[in-house]
Amino acid sequence: MSKTLALMNRELRAYFYSPVAYVALVALYAVLAVFLLVPGLLSPRGYFEAGQPAEMRAVFDTMAYILVFIMPILTMRLLSEEMNKGTIETLMTAPVTDTQVVLGKYLGAMGFYLLLLAPSLLYLGLLVAYGNPDAGMILAGYLGLVLIGMVYTAVGLLTSTCTRYDIVSAIVALFVLGTITLLCTVLAWGATALRHLAPTADWARWLVDRLSDWGHRFFEYINVAKRYQDFSQGKIAFDDVTYFLVVTALVLFITVKVLESRKWRA
Repeated sequence: MSKTLALMNRELRAYFYSPVAYVALVALYAVLAVFLLVPGLLSPRGYFEAGQPAEMRAVFDTMAYILVFIMPILTMRLLSEEMNKGTIETLMTAPVTDTQVVLGKYLGAMGFYLLLLAPSLLYLGLLVAYGNPDAGMILAGYLGLVLIGMVYTAVGLLTSTCTRYDIVSAIVALFVLGTITLLCTVLAWGATALRHLAPTADWARWLVDRLSDWGHRFFEYINVAKRYQDFSQGKIAFDDVTYFLVVTALVLFITVKVLESRKWRA
């Protein structure tokens, strides 16, 4: 455990010396500010006017989608940079296991991700100052951000393990995260729309209806954004928490196996 924590500390400190991390930080909150301020400017009633609900749902929902583009940047160098510089061989021959390396890198990235969420507490401070926000709903929203960050970080670490090129890692991670968030939403809608294309024959209509229903349920089930919405609305469901934890554990397990395979290729 001490070796894992040492690797985590090493990775976390590396973020503070990386300009990419600060670019990601500024980009996240710059885009978030645009998404929050523009509706307030266009609407005659701002977010902090009397009568408006004191909630952070707009922040939570917006951040979940922005992180699809930010997390690949934050995780792209986790192991790909080690491979590119040749330091991965030194790391793998050190008295640490592949699991410790993966967990150390992952925890370091998660540590910086949690720090990345800290500035959003300023928005919470404004809500407390101007209203009476629901503490349970806000805690559920932050729990959702932590869980979705766990999945995003694990995916980014996996893609970083598969290539020595940072940009390739970021692009692949962006594709995967976009698929399990944005694309799944479109595919779930498409599966439902498939019902309208059913032929006239009874057996064919029955088959199309079954396929449409199965497709909609499948894409809804694996849709990270859909599951995250429950948290942003203040709902904490056991199956949603389990989903995020299981997906994270599965992706980290695959990452360890990919890293182990390097020894066989060496």
